[in-house]
Amino acid sequence: MAANLKQQIKRGEQVVGFGIRGDIERDAFRRIVELGACDFVFTDSQHSPYSEDRLVALAGMAKELKLPLHFRIKHTRHTYLIGNHLDLGPSGIEVPQVETAATAEEAVANFYYLPQGVRSHGGSARVGWRPEQQPTRLCGLVEPIRGAVAASRIRGGRDECIQLGAPRG
Repeated sequence: MAANLKQQIKRGEQVVGFGIRGDIERDAFRRIVELGACDFVFTDSQHSPYSEDRLVALAGMAKELKLPLHFRIKHTRHTYLIGNHLDLGPSGIEVPQVETAATAEEAVANFYYLPQGVRSHGGSARVGWRPEQQPTRLCGLVEPIRGAVAASRIRGGRDECIQLGAPRG
């Protein structure tokens, strides 16, 4: 049985993904996937137009092609919507520009169901059907160095992925 994306990441394997626009058509999406092996697909709302209906459609297309869909939320202040976004079908969330431990902790809390977090149960498009099943991963794009320190404090034994960027200014 092939490993899922979370298992591949935990083992330190190289994973390959590609970004898609929110308005991609089903046939174009399929043609891109058929070009070569990839492990996940990524879509962005931070720098692109976004609608919940379109996110559900993208997640459905990705599911048909047996690929996890990762979604970058619009802004760090929108971490309270992570559970809602996951209910629409993505299996991973990226939080841009995490700079404080409080922001990272809020993102993680909204990512996980009780008792690990505060996410409520629901959403007919969400990945998995059992309440105890957790989403694939949470990615925090940590841009300033102080964010890296903050993020490292909340990682603990969890499976979060923290991407480090260059320090500002």
